[in-house]
Amino acid sequence: MAYPNKTRRALAAGVSTIALTALIAGCAGTTAGTTPSAEPTSTEPVTVRYWTWVQGAVDAVAAWNEKNPNIQIDLELIPLGNDGGYAKMFQALSAGNAPCLANIEHRQLPAFIAENGVMDITDYAAEYEDRFVPSLWNSSVYGDALYAIPNSSGPMAMYYRADMFEKAGIDVPTTWDEYADAADKLAAAYPGAAISAFSTNDSAWFAGLAEQAGATWFDIQDDAWMVDIDSDASRGVADYWQTLIDAGQVRPMATSADEWYLQLQNDEIATWLSANWGAALLKANVANTEGKWRVAELPQWDAGDHRSANWGGSATAILDGCEHPAEAVEFAAWLQSDSTSIQKLLSGGAGWPAKADLSDVPAASQEEEFFGGQIPNEVFRDAVENISANWRWSPTTPVTLDNLRNAFQDVANGDATLRDALTGAQDASVKSLESAGFPVTTR
Repeated sequence: MAYPNKTRRALAAGVSTIALTALIAGCAGTTAGTTPSAEPTSTEPVTVRYWTWVQGAVDAVAAWNEKNPNIQIDLELIPLGNDGGYAKMFQALSAGNAPCLANIEHRQLPAFIAENGVMDITDYAAEYEDRFVPSLWNSSVYGDALYAIPNSSGPMAMYYRADMFEKAGIDVPTTWDEYADAADKLAAAYPGAAISAFSTNDSAWFAGLAEQAGATWFDIQDDAWMVDIDSDASRGVADYWQTLIDAGQVRPMATSADEWYLQLQNDEIATWLSANWGAALLKANVANTEGKWRVAELPQWDAGDHRSANWGGSATAILDGCEHPAEAVEFAAWLQSDSTSIQKLLSGGAGWPAKADLSDVPAASQEEEFFGGQIPNEVFRDAVENISANWRWSPTTPVTLDNLRNAFQDVANGDATLRDALTGAQDASVKSLESAGFPVTTR
């Protein structure tokens, strides 16, 4: 099979009957599949190639290789998926020299399924299911087939500058109304400062906020993909942030970028609504603010709620053509469930582990000086339990996120509103799914 070099071309080209059936057959449920024999594929020592962008995997793989001479992992660190990693994978699939294992974000997995780029590993992986959080395991299930071992999620919380809050007389906001009030107080104490940036370069951030508000952008209903991006819940979130942007209290700009880091260092931005992996970025890029940050639950739309959302998260998939799928799955399951491995992954900035029981992982309960001696992962441990099980990405997710990202830049330039962005993303998503051969419905 010829694979396109870029995911967007893959989605425009249409999908195979097998892949289309898998992607509209159902979103989660039993993982009883039709994989061939789950027995090891070799009685001789094998080498399994593995591509990932997670730095902590280097030490984890070294630990595995030392104890498993018969299954050696050949690791290659690649760019983040949207920074060239996915293009590299599709190029390798097209050339017939793809690795067995690859890190793929949850939001990108349907696109690989649509191109038959990943294997159904149901029978190989069934024995490992009880090691993982059920909702994360099911995030890789389409129809009755499992396509990847879950790695991580990105439970969201609020990173905030405790020193700036104290000077401004701000109590940690627990609702979005209180967050807006905090923006007023911050502006009075720090003229020209913003309570937050609005990310214009990663639209999945906004998707997480919509998810927390109860939105479900994609679902499968009556054997068709339902698209509901421009929903009441999403509009409510858009209107809230538009008000703060119009008031100059939220700054639309590229996050995780040089200018944004500079503003964090210079007391110009007081919070970051982000996932657990954001801690590593703060430590690496705003080290001069050590001890000033804290982490709290996301503000809630209704007082007393504890809803979180997912920004990021990935799985380890077995790419098409892998000659040793049983061995590859064995390693992938170990990588994401062994306490020593998870400790190394977390220390290297990986997302929140998909392992169900983290009691034997010290990194999940460590005090951190960067956060003033707080145990930030306690916040994320609770957050992961309060992520909606209903959120799902579509096979044309890249089109949706690209459309939103472009529209958010228009918002930053004053040429559009966030509601305009939702309307455009709704239309683009429907058209892209239809062009790829999927039946589509809307609310």
